[in-house]
Amino acid sequence: MHQAQTLNTLRLLPDIQLIYGMEYLSKQKVYLPPPRYTKESKVLRKKTLIFDLDETLIHCLDDAETASPDITVLIPVTDPDSSVFEIQGDVMVRPHLYETLKELTNFYQLIIFTASEQSYADSILDCIDPNGTLFDARLYRHNCIETSCHSMGSTYVKDLRIIANRDLREVLIVDNSTLCFSLQLDNGVPILPFYCNKSDDELLHLLYYLQCVASAEDVRMHNREAF
Repeated sequence: MHQAQTLNTLRLLPDIQLIYGMEYLSKQKVYLPPPRYTKESKVLRKKTLIFDLDETLIHCLDDAETASPDITVLIPVTDPDSSVFEIQGDVMVRPHLYETLKELTNFYQLIIFTASEQSYADSILDCIDPNGTLFDARLYRHNCIETSCHSMGSTYVKDLRIIANRDLREVLIVDNSTLCFSLQLDNGVPILPFYCNKSDDELLHLLYYLQCVASAEDVRMHNREAF
């Protein structure tokens, strides 16, 4: 299923680029904080590694799923009359998430870029990374471009050109949806979607690849060869 979705996205890629190629100009540019130095080696983490959230790092269970959640969060929801209440969210965390992200902070500045609403994403990220030691910044649905391509319906594209102070030669994005990084295909690292598989080891494979790419002058060249 994932392969079929990816191939379908690639088939539609020319139309996507034609429709959205310049829409980033209407988006407010984002300025990421300066990269930090690694704790052990004091090496500057020059490259930026962007992670999707849902089905890449976590999976939020729906009512029909019976798996035992790893964490439970309270998610603020706003009614049409602007009143706010909280609902419980049961979340599966992808196996090896914490050790993988911690190791990657030795090579990259880590950023979250999700197509989810900010209140939902922050509820989960505040639990996963309460002290902000893993992720230096968070981008949300309002930073995306909403599609209107009739063959795909409504979805969101993450145009990396909204990041004003990073060179795309040094930016990677990991996402289970190729569509999300379709405007910068060479910057994307695809990953199989995660739902409830407790034996999932995709992050371990990802870690090995990202460690290899960390020293590349242009990460896009490596991605072209690999994917």
